[in-house]
Amino acid sequence: MRQNMKEAADPWLAALPGHIDDVLARWDLTVDGGQVLHGFAAVVLPVLTADGQEAVLKVGYQDAYTRTEVPALRVWGGRGAVRLLESDLSLDPAEDGGVGALLLERLDPNTSLHRIGDDEGAEITGGILAKLAAQPTSAEDLTGVLDLREVAARWIHELPESWTSLDGPCDRRLLDAAVDVCRTLGSEAHESLVHIDLHQANVLAGTREPWLAIDPQAMLADPAFCLVPFLRNRWKTVAEAADPHEALMRRFDILTETAGVDRGRSAAWTLARAVEDLLWAARYGDNEGVSVPVATAIAESMLAECGAPRSG
Repeated sequence: MRQNMKEAADPWLAALPGHIDDVLARWDLTVDGGQVLHGFAAVVLPVLTADGQEAVLKVGYQDAYTRTEVPALRVWGGRGAVRLLESDLSLDPAEDGGVGALLLERLDPNTSLHRIGDDEGAEITGGILAKLAAQPTSAEDLTGVLDLREVAARWIHELPESWTSLDGPCDRRLLDAAVDVCRTLGSEAHESLVHIDLHQANVLAGTREPWLAIDPQAMLADPAFCLVPFLRNRWKTVAEAADPHEALMRRFDILTETAGVDRGRSAAWTLARAVEDLLWAARYGDNEGVSVPVATAIAESMLAECGAPRSG
């Protein structure tokens, strides 16, 4: 949070308890003991509604990505994703760094795909990706949702500019391949409303469905754009395999097959996203989710899948 908001983080955090108390009162919610959770950008409290329904209240940071959660959950209507019960994104309406509240059905916070094997997790994630992408949408549903066509058009210029300003943190051929993907596939990338941060920790056990996606960052995009978060997550499993490239490609194979996405487009978009990850990490530093070595390994493997030899 402080990395993004810098000096604005402390007053933002200081105001958060007041926002939570306001929503609890307005929505007639009772805190239900149990586990209070927090991530990078939100606090999640178990609550009971006025009629005794178990739910969770999520209050947190709002920006261009997190604001897409509400329209996406409305479109999906609980099919493959957590069900949205109520929302208010105007607690602090600031364009970047605002505060919003979501009332959601309660899932099991202690049972994510981190608890099961890699192959089964990839199968489940691919199935959820397919289910979410299959939901019909209309223009009025999608206010504020990013469009991959626009993102790809920006990346054509932004990726080379970033690469140059960082003194070339990766092989130029990776950069050139990523830009080529954006040029060749970007104009046809608007297909479905998808979850572009779908990874092991963002799928929790439910009761009405065995597994449900949470915390969507939504985009109008080719579902083939969505594989990177699962591929890079739990990287230790890949890195410690006898053949890390083979382990990575096994994940890729299972995801593409169960999601029903084109293998060639998946490799291409995964390459482009990995290069964008790589440049982000080179600028801001590696973290648990995104790092230069992991992004480079994914980009190299995808470039090989697209027909070019891997480096080294």
